[in-house]
Amino acid sequence: MNQAPQCSRCWKDLSLCICSEIQAIPHQIQVLILQHPGEAKSPLTTTRLVALGLQNVVHRVGLSWGSLNLP
Repeated sequence: MNQAPQCSRCWKDLSLCICSEIQAIPHQIQVLILQHPGEAKSPLTTTRLVALGLQNVVHRVGLSWGSLNLP
């Protein structure tokens, strides 16, 4: 079964991609998004869209804060 082509930025099928409409919103703080690995593979996840819609965001997939390799 062939999978539909996916966008490399938002990971959604190209037919559902809205990346061209997203403008990153500037803000003063750094945001760290920790996403559960099970959700990361879901076609319904919106985490990537949130990360693309805000400036100064770090998006990581993991089970806990301790499992992340942060600078």
